[in-house]
Amino acid sequence: MQSIMDSELDRLGERIAEQAAHLDAAMHRFLTDLRAFDERGGWHVQGTMSCAHWLSWRVGWDLVTARERVRVANKLAEFPTIDDALRRGEVSYSKVRAMVRVATPANEVLLLDHARLMPASHLEKLCRKYALVQRHGQDPHSTG
Repeated sequence: MQSIMDSELDRLGERIAEQAAHLDAAMHRFLTDLRAFDERGGWHVQGTMSCAHWLSWRVGWDLVTARERVRVANKLAEFPTIDDALRRGEVSYSKVRAMVRVATPANEVLLLDHARLMPASHLEKLCRKYALVQRHGQDPHSTG
């Protein structure tokens, strides 16, 4: 009886993980569409002050969340490896949000390697510390 319950729980856990990956892939599609909408000025045509304001009005998000989604959508275009990992559902939006704050073409793959090995909360801490190093001009992976 216990092994049947364990097996059912294992399947349930796998299904949850698979659904989360599908949500991340859907988030990628959303961010790609959002970036195109922002670039083409769809928000302006509809009479709002910014794409974030449009999201707040149209989707009902608060402005902080809306601005963050627009920021991530636009930054993601600069990092094809991170973009592809989100598209495939390999990393979460939370991890992508943390990475694009500090990503450069030189450290993109390294950040993604770390993202695959740790939870989003740890990656967030790592990226905050990395940002401090970058601000002090000590980025060992800078492109300049």
